[in-house]
Amino acid sequence: MRKKTLTIEIFDVDGVKIGDFLGMVRMDAKDLLYPSPHAQIMELTRNPALTKKKNNLVQGSVKFFVTRVFSEQSTRRWRLLRKYVKVAARHALKLQLLEDPDNVDKMVKLGMLCASTNGANVSMMRCAAVLLSIASERDYKGNGAFWKTLSAMHMRTWLSEGLRSEVSE
Repeated sequence: MRKKTLTIEIFDVDGVKIGDFLGMVRMDAKDLLYPSPHAQIMELTRNPALTKKKNNLVQGSVKFFVTRVFSEQSTRRWRLLRKYVKVAARHALKLQLLEDPDNVDKMVKLGMLCASTNGANVSMMRCAAVLLSIASERDYKGNGAFWKTLSAMHMRTWLSEGLRSEVSE
């Protein structure tokens, strides 16, 4: 099977027509499918199909960014897939946690999954707050993201439920 690459040839422009060949770079398909979030710098290389005279100006490097642009339909599909994967992961962790309710690591994973749900409803936030609170009570040390999520879930739950209950009294 042939390796898939993208070749970018760089020329100067003399007025309105293409001028001298300045070099080229080649990128593998994987670099295009999974682009780096940072600028890439590649050395310009000679084109073996051109004569030595036409390659005499090749020198230096080129700096560029590669970004992937998804169609609107593709973006919707990815968003839907991520949603269903999270739902399936939460369900799988819930079943594992029911089998082994003392497993704090699984409790934390499930709590973090509940917390990471976009547009989480109050019951999902409450679930995350309860699971993460129980883990902390069981001496789970956690990292900064754990403690930040725990406090955010308590705050969001309190803001959505606590204020309503205080107003109704």
